[in-house]
This record gives sequence, structure tokens and C-alpha cells, in this order.
Amino acid sequence: MAGPSKPNLDVMHHADWLIDLGPGGGKDGGEIVYAGPRVGIEKAERSLTGQALAKWCARG
Repeated sequence: MAGPSKPNLDVMHHADWLIDLGPGGGKDGGEIVYAGPRVGIEKAERSLTGQALAKWCARG
């Protein structure tokens, strides 16, 4: 059985549309916490992926 994969932030940064399931993994996930254009995920408060992407983008 495959385990969870780490998000590839470079791929997400160039995506047109993202769907983020969460807010956590396993029993703590399963809800759509964000679906929309990539530029909006960083403002989605419940999106851990959005938080990580915002930090990654700020690094330049």
C-alpha cells in the first residue's frame, strides 16, 4: 500500500486549478478545503497546502 505523498509545490505553483483535501490526513481529512485557481489557495485559512505554498513562493 502506498503512503501519503508530499506535495510537489513547484507543480502546484504552475497549476491552473487546485483541489485540496484535508484539513489533515487520514481520519482528520476527507473534506474539500479548497477548490479553485492556484492564486486563491494561499488565502484559504484551512488549507495546509496553501500555507506551505505561500511560504515556498515567498522564498523566491
